[in-house]
Amino acid sequence: MRQNGENDLKKENTEFKSKCGQMEQKVKETDHYSRRPNLHLYGVPERADENIIAKVKDICRASLPEGERSVVVAAIDVVHRLGRHRGRSGENQTQWPAIMRCISRTARDMMWKGLKKNDHLTANHL
Repeated sequence: MRQNGENDLKKENTEFKSKCGQMEQKVKETDHYSRRPNLHLYGVPERADENIIAKVKDICRASLPEGERSVVVAAIDVVHRLGRHRGRSGENQTQWPAIMRCISRTARDMMWKGLKKNDHLTANHL
């Protein structure tokens, strides 16, 4: 009788582990899917008193075609650095990348195409 109970517990434990693994996979997929409207921006100059949202919107306004500017810039939901300003100074300081979240993947794609084709940004490795 006791061994039968142990086998039942082992079987139940195996089932729970399997379900837990499936749920972890679904969480990873959901997390990955939720990040799709994001763009990572590298090389944006960093200052201690910066307004990163305004800076990124200015870059987008200057880089996108005239007809797309207002629509795409309005589609920017939030922008932040991926790290914290550490009071670094000097030419060789590492700039934290910025991450921009758009309200839709369509807006993100329009922005990506416009920014990717901009000669000034590609020449300056931004």
